[in-house]
Amino acid sequence: NALNFYRRFSLFQSVEIDLNRDWRRDAAGEDVTFSNFYLSANAEVSSRATIDFTYDSRKNVRVYETRETPDSLFDDVAHNGYRAGLVLRLPHGIGLQGYGGLRYRDGDRTNRYITVSASAVQLPWRGHSIWARYAHAVTRSVTGHRPSLSYRFPAAARLRLDVSAGGYIYDQGTRVTSSFYADLGAYYTFGRYFTSGSYRQYFGGGLESILFFAEIGVRL
Repeated sequence: NALNFYRRFSLFQSVEIDLNRDWRRDAAGEDVTFSNFYLSANAEVSSRATIDFTYDSRKNVRVYETRETPDSLFDDVAHNGYRAGLVLRLPHGIGLQGYGGLRYRDGDRTNRYITVSASAVQLPWRGHSIWARYAHAVTRSVTGHRPSLSYRFPAAARLRLDVSAGGYIYDQGTRVTSSFYADLGAYYTFGRYFTSGSYRQYFGGGLESILFFAEIGVRL
């Protein structure tokens, strides 16, 4: 279900209807059940401010690319429970965004998270942009901190570069594990075709490694 009211307010809701048969009907005790409920509301309070609210009880399905990454902690807590956020669009291409939430897990309400970020386009020069982000998550077993900073700029007429750095800091009782990374990405276009690549290197925390990524594609 989707509802839009004069571009000032929007509401989206979805739910899955499970038709239970045989052993599943016996386990659920019902022929029909509902699951994976999702609700999202977005309101534009002014030309420069937007607020949103989300309730998400969908199953968080793991895939190969995210199962073993340090980001999985923040990904996990950001997809279940309640979430509220605020977006501010300031003059001169500056934007501020913040959101926080609470996740329910087996009746445990201690899992919570908050993320704040700031971005600036056309700064310090035309075609340049700067983005800073800090994420904080608290679960039953660990407290995580995730700072990052990115800078995007055009290196040539068809070439765009991204330079970023960040870290993963985890507190587990009296033990603190820290690792940091530096990242360089490039995106080049030639007509309908494009190619991109990135190089990321991790430092410390037992994550010392190098990650390469490359792709080539065509816009249809």
